[in-house]
Amino acid sequence: MKFRRKFSRDVKLAAVQQLEAGSSAAEVARAFEINPNVLHRWRKEFRHGPGNAF
Repeated sequence: MKFRRKFSRDVKLAAVQQLEAGSSAAEVARAFEINPNVLHRWRKEFRHGPGNAF
């Protein structure tokens, strides 16, 4: 049975920053061992309000 992992705000910000810097979603997702859909959700949250994202 799989369990849901929890990522710290710092990890989420690092992933989103790599994505914003021009890395592909597939590369970043592979590096952080997450699904690309999760990465896109994090980026959407960040763009909506960077100060209070995550």
